[in-house]
Amino acid sequence: MNILTKIRLINELNYKELRHGTNPENSWHMQYKDSAWIYAGNLSYKLTEGDILAVFSQFGEISNVNLVRDRETGTSKGFCFICYEDQRSTILAVDNFNGMELCNRPVRVDHVEEYKVPKIHDDMEPEIKKLKIEGVGPKTPEPSDSEEELPDIDAIRDHRKNKVKQEKEKRKEKEKRLQREFRCSLALFRAAEGGYYDDLTKDEEKTMKRKNKKKTRYEEENEVFEAFGGSAKCPW
Repeated sequence: MNILTKIRLINELNYKELRHGTNPENSWHMQYKDSAWIYAGNLSYKLTEGDILAVFSQFGEISNVNLVRDRETGTSKGFCFICYEDQRSTILAVDNFNGMELCNRPVRVDHVEEYKVPKIHDDMEPEIKKLKIEGVGPKTPEPSDSEEELPDIDAIRDHRKNKVKQEKEKRKEKEKRLQREFRCSLALFRAAEGGYYDDLTKDEEKTMKRKNKKKTRYEEENEVFEAFGGSAKCPW
């Protein structure tokens, strides 16, 4: 069975499921639900591991790429095995990449039920042995010493929230203190003018309210003094 026939058979399976509206749980992909590996064949011999990562990472993060090469020459044999971090990415890769043209060659993409680790030979160099076992794929770098010493973000946010809350409470206490001092000054003024402490009119009560918070206490007292008929500034 040639490569084009294999590509056509996989596409026919996908088309048949799409036409009949097959439930994903009953799809033929479920046979490979325990494997995150796919096979990509009929590749151009010029492609490298980096090229494969760039193409096949469109449908998920790739954790391993094993591009099969000739043992003696090191040239590509035209097929590879790819492992995704999420098994569901294999379904997207098979459905979308199978039959595509890459470097003017139709690519066959299929599931791999049981991936076999490449053979390790005694005469291989240590770097090649490590490459055969671990494959080629993006790896998360280990945190550096400077990253480990970074403070906790949540702790910084809590500290800022507490600081803002404390400043808000201080402003409220200051406003209350200024109100008390203002009322005391107003009462003394009314007593000096022959009035009483508790017989304020509505106009006087409005004058007592701090309409403009930017004004100082002495500016507001001068306004009250002028409202009561005084011509000069408040004497205290």
